[in-house]
Amino acid sequence: MQLEIDTDIRAIAEFMQRNVPATRLVGVAAGVNALAPLLWGQHKPDFVQPIRLSRGDLHIQPSTSGCSLKPESVGDGSAAAMDGPG
Repeated sequence: MQLEIDTDIRAIAEFMQRNVPATRLVGVAAGVNALAPLLWGQHKPDFVQPIRLSRGDLHIQPSTSGCSLKPESVGDGSAAAMDGPG
């Protein structure tokens, strides 16, 4: 099993960990989430799969209706493997 995080989300998280005190990380992330529609709402949003769990040739993806199992060949390759903290 491998936990994969979207590459853009991972980059932002790593930037925040380097530049924001640990005690403020959750609050800052929540604040950015609240402001995002005001800051960037004029752009058409792309779908972002924040986190994915994969096993061999299957990917287990969270969805509103449960989990979605997809072959490994499906996807755009925009997920980075997460093999532990930083």
